[in-house]
Amino acid sequence: MEVHVSPEAATFVRERGGALYLWTDDVGSAFEHDRVEFEPPEGVEVDLVWSDLFELYVERDFPLPDTVRISFRRWPRRRLRIWWGDALWTWRGRWGGAG
Repeated sequence: MEVHVSPEAATFVRERGGALYLWTDDVGSAFEHDRVEFEPPEGVEVDLVWSDLFELYVERDFPLPDTVRISFRRWPRRRLRIWWGDALWTWRGRWGGAG
């Protein structure tokens, strides 16, 4: 897996402890809400998948894409923008194939 991180995004994560956690929450039979935090999620097992500029943890057994791109947005509010393969990390169909 290739991870591309903008300098601003790397600084943003490091200023918040140096770790980024990605996992999903079920929101029905066909969708999951993609979650991003700087602290480990309660009740979710995660694996360290990348540790170059900061530590990137992903929900255990979550399928990894070929490429992850992480950038920083200042407007309308300061936050990370994450592309997981060719899909934006927000609301996506179930990764487990249910639907």
